[in-house]
Amino acid sequence: MSDHLELLPAVDVAGGQAVQLVQGVAGSEKRFGDPLEAALRWQEAGAEWIHLVDLDAAFGRGSNLGIIKKVIRQAKGVNVTKKLSIGSREAYFPGLQDGSIDLIPEYTGVLLQYLNKSATETEPDAVYAALQKALPGTLTVLEKSSAEDKDAVVVTKDTATKYNATSIADLAANCGQLTFGGPPEFKTRPDGIPGLQKTYNCTFKDYKALDAGGPLTVAALKNGDVQAADIFSTDASIWSVSSGFSSDSWKALTPTMILRRASTSRW
Repeated sequence: MSDHLELLPAVDVAGGQAVQLVQGVAGSEKRFGDPLEAALRWQEAGAEWIHLVDLDAAFGRGSNLGIIKKVIRQAKGVNVTKKLSIGSREAYFPGLQDGSIDLIPEYTGVLLQYLNKSATETEPDAVYAALQKALPGTLTVLEKSSAEDKDAVVVTKDTATKYNATSIADLAANCGQLTFGGPPEFKTRPDGIPGLQKTYNCTFKDYKALDAGGPLTVAALKNGDVQAADIFSTDASIWSVSSGFSSDSWKALTPTMILRRASTSRW
């Protein structure tokens, strides 16, 4: 057993800059300049390891891969760890295509929408069959699981009572009075805010980028920073804080079903 504590300094990268998040919230970055210079400062201070994190990839906003590679090449003599929290589909799907990622769990409905924005299939078996046809030739999906996990539009019990709402349709007329919270990509995905607008004529007053139905989203609902949020239907926190309108009532959008694997065709 080691007789000393070893600390690993981190360099988080967003928008090409070394940054620090405030309470882990996307968009709250404080900037500290060139990531390479930050890494070299740690090296000069005696660090033997540096932990590099691409926050843009993690939040589905883009990639700083070129900068990450530059730091690894030029920070000679320093061991670099990489946080492979790959982030959203927009970040990891290209990795499946170029072979840098071999396997990843996925959802049939939203992956089909990602590949074919005009897809109309909604029944699980039809979605799965359409997904198999929509995939690039170098990729394949394995047998789907019977478990389901869907996006749910969640409001607090007080909000549901205030607007006498038991479904998304009930809430639609009052969306303009509400701020919606969810992961950054939900704002633009066809099965996210655009789908709500198209299907229910529901346009929220504002959108607050949070995590993917995690503690930041739950906290924002509890303290009133947002009045509606995207939380997965299998998340027990729905029932502790709110009323959930699942995609069972979101009929124009595709259901999601967990895939056991999505892999390159050599598997």
